[in-house]
Amino acid sequence: MSATRFTVTDPSQLDHAVKPLTGKVAQQIGQGAAERTPRRTGRLAAGWRVQATGAVGWAVTNDVPYGRFVEYGSIHNRAVAMLGSATAQARRTYGR
Repeated sequence: MSATRFTVTDPSQLDHAVKPLTGKVAQQIGQGAAERTPRRTGRLAAGWRVQATGAVGWAVTNDVPYGRFVEYGSIHNRAVAMLGSATAQARRTYGR
């Protein structure tokens, strides 16, 4: 195995190089979560948002108040793990 060495002269260029890939992964997770969301009214499935958070960070969120009970379950309903299973799928697609 050969080694490759490089020097980063402009750290901001790393952000520019990584941002598109991390955004693609975040979009895949958001779309996967929406596809896995059970539907009665469609409000929870429509509530998924993907937003940039800083130079290379992304957040996949849902502001629907009962979303956590669907994701993690409750004493009345079993967990669906919409976001968890979408994240696991992205990890399988893009590697650890």
